[in-house]
Amino acid sequence: MRTEIIRTKIVEILESLELIRENLPDSFEEFASLGLLKDGMHKRIEFSIENVFDNVKYLIE
Repeated sequence: MRTEIIRTKIVEILESLELIRENLPDSFEEFASLGLLKDGMHKRIEFSIENVFDNVKYLIE
């Protein structure tokens, strides 16, 4: 059960990082002007970091 949760979270992390990579602009100026898309990227990064912490928690339990 725990192994499946960890694998699911890894898939979610990889999907989030791929979405960010696909939409990341070439320059900081472009990134700064993205508005809501920029906020969405920040949320995806936050979500990925939380999933990493969750996986660490499952591994040390």
